[in-house]
Amino acid sequence: MDRLLTNHHVVEPWWGDERLKQLFDNGAIAFASSYTAYFPGTSQGIVAKLNRISSHADLATLMLQTPAPPHTALLVLDDRSEASVTGDPVVLIGYPTGIEGIFARAGSDVTRK
Repeated sequence: MDRLLTNHHVVEPWWGDERLKQLFDNGAIAFASSYTAYFPGTSQGIVAKLNRISSHADLATLMLQTPAPPHTALLVLDDRSEASVTGDPVVLIGYPTGIEGIFARAGSDVTRK
């Protein structure tokens, strides 16, 4: 099965959200009932299940329940503990809502420019 590398805050949108702390302190429980992954050029989503989630970093993996679309470039993830060193630089590229999401959060002053 293919794994999808994503962010902790994507699979648990409430993670690290201080505005919700009071709710959790009063017994509220948050959960995601399902995950669906979408790939460029394909309108059909793929059901995914939570595989691993970091309690310290903004990283998580999901397991796709069916193979990724054939046009998708897959990368091999090296999940050995000695495969990376804490403090090594990492480059992340992507934004789940695309350019529209960036503009929506930026405000009208930025979008006019």
